[in-house]
Amino acid sequence: MSLCKEVIEKGNYTLIISEKPKAAKAIAEALSYKPISCKDNNITYYVINNNEKTTVIASTAGHLFTLSTNSKDYPVFDYEWVPRWLVEKGAFHLKKYYYLLSKLSKRASEYVNACDYDIEGSVIGYMIIKLLGNETKGKRMKFSTLTKEELLNSFKKIGPFDYDMIEAGICRHELDWIWGINTSRALMHIYKQASGKNIVLSSGRVQSPALIEVFDRYIEERSFFSPPKFQLTAVFSKDSYKFSSSHISSPFEYKKDAEEAKKRALNVKRGNVSDIKEEKERIPPPPPFNLSDLQYEASRIYGFSPSYTQKIAEDLYLDVLISYPRTNSQKLPPSIPHKNILENLSVLKEYEKQIEEVKKRNPSYIPRQGRKEDPAHPAIYPTGKIPKDLKGDKLKLYDLIVRRYISTFMDDLVLIKRRVKINVGERDVFETNGTIIESKGWLKAYKFYTIEKAIPSLKLNDIVSIESIKIASYYPSKPKLHTKTSLLKWMESQNIGTEATRAQIIETLFKRGYLKSTSKGIIPTKLGIAVSLALKKYVSELTDVSLTRSFEVRLQEIRENKKSRSDVVKEAREVMSKIISQMKAQNEKIGKELMLYSNTPKDKRCILCELPGEVNGLCIIHYSALKKLSEGLEEWMKKTGEDKETSISKIEKNKSLGQAVREVASAIKNKTIILI
Repeated sequence: MSLCKEVIEKGNYTLIISEKPKAAKAIAEALSYKPISCKDNNITYYVINNNEKTTVIASTAGHLFTLSTNSKDYPVFDYEWVPRWLVEKGAFHLKKYYYLLSKLSKRASEYVNACDYDIEGSVIGYMIIKLLGNETKGKRMKFSTLTKEELLNSFKKIGPFDYDMIEAGICRHELDWIWGINTSRALMHIYKQASGKNIVLSSGRVQSPALIEVFDRYIEERSFFSPPKFQLTAVFSKDSYKFSSSHISSPFEYKKDAEEAKKRALNVKRGNVSDIKEEKERIPPPPPFNLSDLQYEASRIYGFSPSYTQKIAEDLYLDVLISYPRTNSQKLPPSIPHKNILENLSVLKEYEKQIEEVKKRNPSYIPRQGRKEDPAHPAIYPTGKIPKDLKGDKLKLYDLIVRRYISTFMDDLVLIKRRVKINVGERDVFETNGTIIESKGWLKAYKFYTIEKAIPSLKLNDIVSIESIKIASYYPSKPKLHTKTSLLKWMESQNIGTEATRAQIIETLFKRGYLKSTSKGIIPTKLGIAVSLALKKYVSELTDVSLTRSFEVRLQEIRENKKSRSDVVKEAREVMSKIISQMKAQNEKIGKELMLYSNTPKDKRCILCELPGEVNGLCIIHYSALKKLSEGLEEWMKKTGEDKETSISKIEKNKSLGQAVREVASAIKNKTIILI
């Protein structure tokens, strides 16, 4: 009999359960120089056998169990935890892990949850031990990196289950299940009744407010209308050097005032430097990364989506190159061996000079701390392990994390800001601003900003020539479509979802066919518009971000032992019962709304697009645009000095305005529709 089988037959071992196979390997190699590698149905697990104690390390591959019900009706509140591979498509690979962990759990004398130390990891390990082993013999390992030193220390300090996180995590799953299955079943049932067809529709506690936010922003952007303000800019020259400068009254409220100032300046043709002010600004290093900051910066610099950034970061964590990435913290505690990490990283030429500077100027290795905290993990930082064969996007993200980490130990960035005023004649003053770097400080490491803006070396009373002057329309309140990253930031600002789930929820909205990407940002599909309108019109409580946020607060209170899971779930059931009752009462209206958008007859389409014409022959987007144009046209004419016909023609071609507004203007010009 092989040692692997002998250990299982004999029993009486400690079973350590990790969340991913790579983590299991790291734990095994940390606890023993020569762990025995075993296989069962092609799944690897490890045995450490010595005279005193036997330890078995095995892994799952994410959540092994999920909530399910036998009821086909709704509302439904009876559920149980079942193996995911039994009820979810795409989870069949978990069957092998399930049977291995079942076998290993039967004869273990002690169980250790070594899954990721967050709410999800706490639930994953706990449910395996509870349902396959013995909860009363369960313990918890807590670590933020997969380095040998930290894993050994964590193993020595094994403690009891983290029931506060477990209860909060289980409650989150229950709330999401109660919300998701009931509202989704209601939507699909209503659609089938209206159309006779089965399609997959979904709604959710966090998903629905996120969808509505994209929908509202889309309407706002498409129907944006605002009379312009007017920016007056002059190009001056001094000794063949040209620079731009803005009139200090810009933006002007009325075009005629800008034109008069332009005319005066062109008549004078020159200006004299009347005032020069310089001030020094010190900018401290940016705080260390939490996950959302990393997702934002990776999007800004490299165009990575939030979910893609999260996936790469989790791979880097499993490769023992960075600390646990699913954290909200912007703090690096003194327990982290910063000196050792930086010394290890200094062998890499791209960081050598910056780390040498840190050694000289910050010998105590005290990092800049941010404001946000996470009770489970510190901010993201490199472990100091030197990467091998990192390429492509993995290398880019690793480099971004390392540079941000090093920068937190460096000096302030010191800027010299220069403001120059130029008098043109007796009435007009132009101002130009420039910035030069006096000391690069942390920018030497974190090089992803362009800050300098040069202006000529001018002196008081210098004479400068006017090369040209132009007036440009200015729309300070113009909205932008959401990107995946800005939507994630919005979710974070509203305190809905978690670091681990926000990117996944956004991707779900795309998978459901509710959203799609364009060159300008993300927009709702026709189906997304239909679901958004149906929910907003008839069950607005379901889309209200304050309701979702209130339950996020309750989940945090469970984690802080201020509320019980049973009380929160009871409240959620009451809320959901009320919402489902509303949906059933509005069954016919919601069905008509969904059907109208899914297959709009030609005679009911908007005059200007394929969406349903709901008000005066226009869809909600074009009607909103018409209303804004009608209400603001007089002010536009007053500010631009144009007559109605000219204004409409200008609006039709103005790409700074919403597309729907331009289309409405064109229809007014062609007498297809009239102002209201």
